[in-house]
Amino acid sequence: TREEIEDYWTYGIELLQHLYNENMLEKESVLQWMIDLGEKLRSGDEFQLRQLLPVILAYMPDFVRNQLNARRIAFIGKVTN
Repeated sequence: TREEIEDYWTYGIELLQHLYNENMLEKESVLQWMIDLGEKLRSGDEFQLRQLLPVILAYMPDFVRNQLNARRIAFIGKVTN
């Protein structure tokens, strides 16, 4: 069901945040994954994109450190509006 999916998503994101903050994941790879996923979803399922955008916003300070990443994130936001 949708509720179960949301629970799994929440758990996964919390785990991702913990591993990211503890430097147990390569940060650039995580940011790249989020951008790639956002680009795939921008023309697809609005529900999934709404789940991803708050996660992207939580990592925005890290995204804007890289000009290319910042431009790609801006493009995702532009298309969704």
